[in-house]
Order: sequence, then C-alpha cells, then structure tokens
Amino acid sequence: MFAACLVLAQTTGLPGLVKYTPPPGFKRDVKRAPEGRIAFFAPEKDNYSPSVMLKTYKAMPNQTAASLGKDTVQAMSQAQDIKLHKYGEFTLAGKPAFSIRLDLKLYDDMKVAQRQIIVIHKGKAVIWTCSALAKSSAVPMAAFEKSLKGVVWL
Repeated sequence: MFAACLVLAQTTGLPGLVKYTPPPGFKRDVKRAPEGRIAFFAPEKDNYSPSVMLKTYKAMPNQTAASLGKDTVQAMSQAQDIKLHKYGEFTLAGKPAFSIRLDLKLYDDMKVAQRQIIVIHKGKAVIWTCSALAKSSAVPMAAFEKSLKGVVWL
C-alpha cells in the first residue's frame, strides 16, 4: 500500500513517485476511495459520479508499461461485461505509458466509459483510471486528458 500526501491544494502525489492535479471540479474524497487508492470525484449526474483513481503497487522485475498493459488487455478481453475500444503505447511526461479505453457494463445496463493509464516508474506500477457514464463521458474524459499534461515524475 502507499501513503498519499497533499502537496498543494488539489495537487496530490505518491511520495517520491509523481505529482498529479485532477481535473477542475474533481474533489478528493478519502471516504469513498477504495482501499489503496487516491480518489477524486466530480459532482454526481444521473446517479453516477465521474471519478479519477490513482493507485500504485510494486511492478514485477523487468515489467514495462507495455507488458503490463498488454496483460491487462488480455485479461479484460475475457470479461463479458467489458468492451475494449482502443489501447496502445504512448508517452506520459517523458515516460513510456500504456493507455486502455473501454466500456464497462454495470447493473441495470448502465455503461461506464473508462480510460486507464499505466506507467512503470522506480519499480512501481502507477495506474490512473478515469470513469464516467458512457453517455456523458466526453467532457470528463477531455478534462482527464488535459490533467495528464500536468503530471510530474519525481
């Protein structure tokens, strides 16, 4: 597990790893965060709050963002409730990264759009997951994309 530190206002980070500022309107909520994650939520709309989650764990020896991403895509491709859209390698703040875009079917046919970003830094897998209702995901996803431009590796 990791301990999060509040660096400046809404800028947060994983000590010694990364500084990150969530999109405007996304507020940190420790109580709603799954264990081991830093979570930011936007105001609820249609019974769903768009979110950005940040987690980390020790990477396997010689693991890369691409290898972890490809393994993740392989596992996701087996799930009946996930529809993969686009995935592949890119660079995030100068580091090799892997992006996965998907739709996840929740209860009552609710579909959630997700974008996962995977980076390996200092032997740790650093993973962001942005989630929003698929039918209204354009604005939160664009805000998430913009927020990634502010990532600073430590």
